[in-house]
Amino acid sequence: MFRLGGNGLGDSGVKLMSAALRNPGCKIQRLRLDSVGLTDSGAEVLVSGLSTKPSLTWLDLSHNSLTDRCVPALRRLILTLPRLEWIW
Repeated sequence: MFRLGGNGLGDSGVKLMSAALRNPGCKIQRLRLDSVGLTDSGAEVLVSGLSTKPSLTWLDLSHNSLTDRCVPALRRLILTLPRLEWIW
């Protein structure tokens, strides 16, 4: 599990991390980004990076500043990644 929760990563940090997630060598399975100050725009960038990760099975985005605006992006992620079993 890759845990980055509980820090001040914010949207800018998540954007940098999303770029790294696009690396073909990244085989992430679990990602915990709880309480990092993520907003809807950061979540959309994150979804873009994660959508290329068929290995992802678990994602925690709890305790962030997400609203209904990011639901379509999260829905796309769920539909794109068949192994994604758990999202919070």
